[in-house]
Amino acid sequence: MNSSLRKLAGVATAAMIIALPAVPAQADQITFGGLPSGSISFTGAGDGSNVSVSFSGLTGQAFFAGSVPSLGVFTLSDITNQLAGPQAGGLFPFTATDTFTYTASVGPDSLTGAVQFTVIKDNTLQPTFLGNLTITSVSGDAAFLAAFPVGSLSPGFNFSTTPLSGGLTVDTLAANGGTETATVFNGAAVSSVPVPMAGAGLPGIAAGFGTLLVFLRRRRQRLA
Repeated sequence: MNSSLRKLAGVATAAMIIALPAVPAQADQITFGGLPSGSISFTGAGDGSNVSVSFSGLTGQAFFAGSVPSLGVFTLSDITNQLAGPQAGGLFPFTATDTFTYTASVGPDSLTGAVQFTVIKDNTLQPTFLGNLTITSVSGDAAFLAAFPVGSLSPGFNFSTTPLSGGLTVDTLAANGGTETATVFNGAAVSSVPVPMAGAGLPGIAAGFGTLLVFLRRRRQRLA
């Protein structure tokens, strides 16, 4: 490579590094909700603001989507007549606590976590429960242990329900009273440990630099 080509490559590479955008990190997660059983009941207070919520026998299939994936079963423990509300803009504050478990069907992966719910998001036929998950015990292979260390807080715990049995929304129940039931449709327990995206950082720069050199050589040949 002659000196002019080398200088041009150096300037272009520096520009690539300076302009390199921040690469978002991914995170392993447990997705759950396949073939669910059990029920979630919503009972409206008839005051336009509040409902009571109960869980009974919630379980179903779950999947750990990590570097060493596993298929298993989730559970959410029962809760009875926990208040949600007063609602504002379709959001029902919900401060109930629960216990979430995941157990792989094959292999050693399993965990237990304490769920602290924060809100139920409504204005939809399939309301969504949002909250945090603190890991209290875990066992499994290295990838699973790294994704969910004991004591870690997962701020991305959430699940949506199937449509309510009578086709109503939770805010309609809050206004009119009555009881509707549903079950878990799908959800996720997202690891608090970020996983860099493949190809990010210096390897990506090196690949880009190699492509740049090929381009510059071809350009030089055309101009010769």
